[in-house]
Amino acid sequence: MPTRDWPQQEAFLRQLDELKIRHNIRHDSALAELAGISHTAISNWRKGKQRPSATLITRIATATDEPTRPLLAVAGLIEGQDDDANPLGDLDPLLQRIIAMYRASSPAQREVLISTLTPTVNMIASLQELERQAAEAVKKRSS
Repeated sequence: MPTRDWPQQEAFLRQLDELKIRHNIRHDSALAELAGISHTAISNWRKGKQRPSATLITRIATATDEPTRPLLAVAGLIEGQDDDANPLGDLDPLLQRIIAMYRASSPAQREVLISTLTPTVNMIASLQELERQAAEAVKKRSS
């Protein structure tokens, strides 16, 4: 379909580019290969020669472990978007990036990521527990 028949093109391509960034995918051809679709399809979307089909969007979403509904909605293939379409939206961008890296990693890379983050997470949990205990002690003294 020509671009004039696809008013959502710009928003969809922006969402597609954001997805690529989250998953550290540099080129459309790499995304196409990962999703098992033709790189020409993505090129045609960018040129406004075609709209993406629900099938191709679903393949991209599945390959990148992203929710399908927001991509379908921004492409104009379904109505609206659930309020919880981006369940990570309230997280700090760094945490979103860590989650995206985890999702895009191999099992071995995931193991390294988890083993690297575990000491920091444990330290934060300990600090939170100390803060909770201190607040409880203050509360008991003031009673």
